Amino acid sequence: MRSKPGQSRPGPKLFTYGSLMYADIFTAVSGEHCPARTARLAGFRRCRVKGQAYPGIRPDAQGEVAGVLYEGVSDTAMTRLDEFEGAEYLRERLAVVGEDGVVTEAECYVFRPECYSRLLPDDWDVQEFEQVGKARFIRTFFANWQSRQ
Repeated sequence: MRSKPGQSRPGPKLFTYGSLMYADIFTAVSGEHCPARTARLAGFRRCRVKGQAYPGIRPDAQGEVAGVLYEGVSDTAMTRLDEFEGAEYLRERLAVVGEDGVVTEAECYVFRPECYSRLLPDDWDVQEFEQVGKARFIRTFFANWQSRQ
């Protein structure tokens, strides 16, 4: 079933804030094309991860993270995404605000507290990822993940 623009698909929603915000990466990992729109997550901060092109988020009362909300993500795709995210992340259901101002619950990968020592104090830079990090990410981490599939 294909959704019309602006129409929600049944199934879980997933809020993404790093490499999965990019449709080419999301589709390759999940195996699906899902409707997407911008959204924001309050109460979290997006940080750089030591030695990596991808970010992690952790709670921060003053923080807000911009990202992409995918709708109608199948159980099969969620399983693939869980495997892709790995042991550094927990999948949690959180409230996000869509571009229309409506609050909705969505799954989101949050950095595990026991891994916080890997988070750097500076924010993850979206523009740097787009200019340099995305190509490196696809070349290394993403290529290694695909070979396991």
